Amino acid sequence: APTAFRHAQAVNCATATGEAGAGRHGQAKPEREYWGGVGLLPAPPAVTGAGMMSALLKLSESMRRLLETVALMSGWLLVIMAAVTTFDVVARKFGVQLPYTKLQELEWHFHAAIFSLWMGYCYTINAHPRVDTFTEHLTHRNRAWIELGGCLVLALPYMTLVAYYSLDFVASSYRLGEQSDSTVGLTHRWIIKGIYAAGLWLVVLGILSVLLRVIVFLFSGKPEREVNLQIGHVVTDV
Repeated sequence: APTAFRHAQAVNCATATGEAGAGRHGQAKPEREYWGGVGLLPAPPAVTGAGMMSALLKLSESMRRLLETVALMSGWLLVIMAAVTTFDVVARKFGVQLPYTKLQELEWHFHAAIFSLWMGYCYTINAHPRVDTFTEHLTHRNRAWIELGGCLVLALPYMTLVAYYSLDFVASSYRLGEQSDSTVGLTHRWIIKGIYAAGLWLVVLGILSVLLRVIVFLFSGKPEREVNLQIGHVVTDV
């Protein structure tokens, strides 16, 4: 190892001597930077501010696409819920003897699952209700500053705390073997509670995605169309 190190130093000295000689003959001496001052490896390229902002925007978009995939896949639960509800109503109409309590609980389980798995994605597309009485006349940039403060001070800390304690909420249900209060109801209630807990963590992911877009919009100088920051007043055609 010492021999290899001395050899590397000799190579570096020879290189420096050659560059100095080139400089004496009127040739421009190339500028070199070495990592750690040893000269064995070139210095790593510096990360520019624009490159960092582009990376943050790509990360935000990756989070949004993940949330979109989860939401769209869980959307099929709506079809199943509609089928279960229809079967429940028709069976009652014709007096068929069935465990209707299980059917009713299954309906609200599906409803809770759909709601939970869409919460995070809805925030990234600005589909949550907003009280924008005081902000609808502000510029998009001013609304972005309010969004930044709201995410950092309110939304992210609160949702992270709730999502963290939801894990114990699910674990306790599993340990106790929790089931329906009705003797003829559904068992394994920890499953729906686990889905709800997963939905809370998806909301945290959605907040992070929006927060990154806000940071890029405010500090990178990128145009609004490129950042695609969806906040503020929204008019939806129905």
